[in-house]
Parts: sequence; structure tokens; C-alpha cells
Amino acid sequence: VMEYVDGEPIDVWCRERKLATVERIALFRQVCAAVQYAHQHLVVHRDLKPGNIFVARDGTPRLLDFGIAKLLGDDETGETVPQTATHMRLLTPEYASPEQIRGEAVTTASDVYALGVLLYELLTGTRPHRLPTRSPEEVARAVLEEEPIRPSSRTKGIDADLETIVLTALRKEPARRYASAEQLAEDLRRWVSGLPVKARRDTFVYRTSKFVRRHRIGVGAAALVVLSLVGGVLAASRQAAIARQERARAERRFADLRRLVDSFLFEFHDEIQYIPGTVKARALVVKRALQYLNRMSDENAGDADVTRDLAAAYQKIANAQSGFSFASLGDAVAARRSYRHALALREQVAREHPANLADQRALAMILGQNSQMYDTAGDRPAALAAARAAWEIRQRVLALKPADPEVRRESAISLSYLAAALGESGAYEEAIAAYR
Repeated sequence: VMEYVDGEPIDVWCRERKLATVERIALFRQVCAAVQYAHQHLVVHRDLKPGNIFVARDGTPRLLDFGIAKLLGDDETGETVPQTATHMRLLTPEYASPEQIRGEAVTTASDVYALGVLLYELLTGTRPHRLPTRSPEEVARAVLEEEPIRPSSRTKGIDADLETIVLTALRKEPARRYASAEQLAEDLRRWVSGLPVKARRDTFVYRTSKFVRRHRIGVGAAALVVLSLVGGVLAASRQAAIARQERARAERRFADLRRLVDSFLFEFHDEIQYIPGTVKARALVVKRALQYLNRMSDENAGDADVTRDLAAAYQKIANAQSGFSFASLGDAVAARRSYRHALALREQVAREHPANLADQRALAMILGQNSQMYDTAGDRPAALAAARAAWEIRQRVLALKPADPEVRRESAISLSYLAAALGESGAYEEAIAAYR
């Protein structure tokens, strides 16, 4: 007496309800669990096919008809005729494994093959081989000699991973199939979950592609962020390149303009300063040059070379206004402003580049000139302070280059400024020592 199963064969059940691929695989995995249970109890079914797997009304698949099942370890082959006989063995040819057809020992791998045929049929609606006649001989030849037709060529929606799972179960060599029905079911679970399947060779590209498929939204969002960042970086790089080009072009124009102003102020002015009647022309030159220098000084972004050039220009302007020039314009007030401006710029660059001896020497020079300017204006304390500061710098430079004749000459000039300031302040003994 057997249990009555009120249901339909699994292929009919799937077809009539038009189950999706994932739903068919879920049903098939339950079949795998039943076969695995039988194998764990040392039973090989040997006749797995849709007609022996009914799906009950509640959707539960039931594995039936163990009529030709075999106990593992049983010495009986299940054959009742010699190997050379033409009598068909106890099997269903289209679902039988190659070793069953050859009459070899049957193992759990034979049921795995039959499960592969069943899975192929559930996914494609056809069987793995083209059989013109479906005769037992034709079926045996196809199973033993022909490779299964790729499922993806039979129906849409079967990707490389799912196809690999099916074809792995249908390997002609038992050792190359899944080792158990449980492994087959597990690989199907991994496919449904979007994980890498065991049947495919594990590579970085393959695992990455599976990860991306599993996390489409997250990866898509991350990709958008990365693309935005890359786009931003590219745009910023392009803008930076444009800015560099513009800056280089501006610097070239700026350098050309500086050379023009230098030539106009220092060459043209110096050439006409001794010509009678050129005072107004020289005053206009100085005025326009000073306007340019003030504007450039306001826009200076801290470039040391520009700062040095500005300081030198203000010194020249101060000399032309009323300083150390035989043909000055006689504007002492304006000259003092220009000297102070030059001093501030020299102090800035010397402070930022303390190891640059040229900057230290230039600072000492402008301090000496300021000392004379204060002395002329009658500001004795300021003149003495500037002269002392200049001499302190000269001493440090002289200690580093004691044999340099130019350094020694500049040091003598600073001492003469200091001596004059000391004498004007009434410190005659110190003044005499400085002069000596």
C-alpha cells in the first residue's frame, strides 16, 4: 500500500502555472533535498524523471516510484541479463546517465546526472539532445557520444552561470559532475542569491561582476559618486590647466610691462635728468611710474622676485624725488614715503628669506639711505636707529664673507652712515671710532 499523491508531474505543474525561472529552481531544489535524503540512507533512485516527481496541491514536490532503486553496497547489479544481451536495462533511456547505459556500476552520480536532465527540461521545455527517432539505440548514442545542446540556445533568460550549473550536472564523466545533489542545490541557491557559483572558475573579474549584480543600487550610487568625483577632478584639472596657462600668459605680460616701466623710469629718466628744462617731464615720469608701482604693490601676492623689484623701484623713485640724486625733484616728503615703502618691502623679503645674503645686503642699504633721509629731516633718533640696524646686518654678512671686497666696501659705507648719525647725536667718541 502506497501513499496517494493528489498532484501533477513537476514539468506539467511548472508549465501550466507559467512559473518563472527562480520559482522553478526553488521547486527543483526541494527535489534535490529529497534525493539527498535518499542518498544519505544509501538509496540510489536510478529513475529520476518528471513522471516520478509529482507536485501536490499544496506545492510540495513528492519523489515517487523507487521500483528500480538500488541500495549502495549491494553486490547485486540489478541486471537480469548478461552485459552482451540486447535487452534494454532497467532505466528510462532519456534520463539515464552514460554509465547506466554502458552497464557500469551505478552511484549517486547517476542520480545527479538525471537531476541535470530534469533541470534542463524545467528551464528549456526540451531535453539536452536532439533525437530524430527517440529509439533506445539513438538515445544511447546521443547520451554517450554527443555533448548536450547549450540551454541558452534553447530559451532566453539563462545566463552563463546557470548554464554552467546545468552542464556540470550533465558531465559524461561522473567525477566531473557535482559530488552530490546537495552541492547542485547549493550552487543553484548561490545563483539565485547572485553569488559566484562553484561550477565556474573563480577569478577576480568574475567575483567582481557578481558583487556588482548583487548590489546594483549601492554600486550604482557609488559609481555615480565616483563618476562625479572623477568628473569634478577632470573639470578641476582642466580649469587648473587653463588657470596655469592664463597665469603664465599674465606673468609674461607682467614681465614685459615691468621691463617697459624699468626702461621708462630708470633709463629714460636718467638720460634726461641733466638736461635743462626737463623737470616737468621727469616729474610726470615719476608720477606715472609711482601710480603703477602702487597698483602693483597692492596686487602683489607675495612673490619674492616681484617684491624685490618693487623695493628697488621705490628706491629709484625716492632718489629721483629728493634723495641721493644730483638732479632730484626736490620733493622730500614724497621721497620719505617712497623710502619707507621700499624699506617695508626689503624687510618683508629679508624676513622670509633670512639665508639670502643679497636680501640682507639690500636691506642694509635701504636702512642706510633711510638714516640719511631722517638726518636731513632733523630726526636724529630715527637716523641713529636706522644706521645701527644697517650696521648690525653688515656685521653678520661680513662675518660670513670677510674677504669679499664688495661686502667690505658696503660695510664701510654703513659705518660712515653710523658715524655721521652718532656725530649728529653728540656721541663724538663713538663717531670717531666708527670713522676710524
